[in-house]
Amino acid sequence: MNHRASHEETSAFITLFDGKKMDISGLTVDQLWTLHYEQEKAFADLIKNEKPFSVERAAIMKNGYETIHKIMTIRNNKKGKELNSYGAKDLYVKLVEKIVKKVIVQKGKCLFFEAGVGTGKIISHIANLENVNAIGCDVFVDEKLANTRLLVYECTIYDALLKLDNNSINVFYWNDVMEHIPEDEIEEYIKLLSQKMDIDGIVVTITPNKLKGPCDITAYFEPKGTVAKGFHFHEYTFYEILTMFQRYSIKSEYGFWGYAGKGWYILGSSKYIDKIKLFVEKKVKNFPYKIKKLLLVMMGCDTSILKKVKQ
Repeated sequence: MNHRASHEETSAFITLFDGKKMDISGLTVDQLWTLHYEQEKAFADLIKNEKPFSVERAAIMKNGYETIHKIMTIRNNKKGKELNSYGAKDLYVKLVEKIVKKVIVQKGKCLFFEAGVGTGKIISHIANLENVNAIGCDVFVDEKLANTRLLVYECTIYDALLKLDNNSINVFYWNDVMEHIPEDEIEEYIKLLSQKMDIDGIVVTITPNKLKGPCDITAYFEPKGTVAKGFHFHEYTFYEILTMFQRYSIKSEYGFWGYAGKGWYILGSSKYIDKIKLFVEKKVKNFPYKIKKLLLVMMGCDTSILKKVKQ
């Protein structure tokens, strides 16, 4: 975890994709939106062109996320708003707490791992629960979070997982993170995650459904249905999630319906709820966008709750 120079923080300098420095303090909100789009696309292209798991790719990702984080922070400051919690809504705090407490009842303790901690909303809450060891990571850790007592690694998820023992994680949580992993790495990520999960360990995956995409910066500038061109390297359907994880002995455990914006959710049998979700996902492909998005959100097609099983 590093501490950024205060001069750069106050003068709002960023490092562009080509390595040049730029002071963005004088830009308007609209100009910051455009700069965000241009820089995220450019960084994404650089990342995709590097070799999987290379030091060069990791460095570009860190610089890219730090740059975009600064642009978003300055833009929100100009709008008089706080930086959002990157999808870590109150509903998900309640959901993860419930799952962690179930594990504690069963095993007496819980190793909780959050991949992509963002502003730290989830991990900060879970770390305060009794009998919980909370660990997290992000490719760029904000200085405010870096200065807390939380154990948060500033590195890729893959490198952070390598630091842990096999069969050690009881609850793994990532929200709006999986889609940020390059396509040529994701299978290795899931394979490694499976090794690190304890038997019966729970994996909570929240990732924007492909059918309502794009869900990154692309959505502000291009038509609905366009392939994401920013840091969402691949957006997944619910079917793709279930299929990929099953290959590594991680299978759906709870059926989830929920509406994060309204703060409600239902957990039930995956045997029945998943079938309904898969049916809806298949049928809504050609629906008008607003109706399709509403149905996908209300059916919880962004969320899967899975369990590591014996091979």
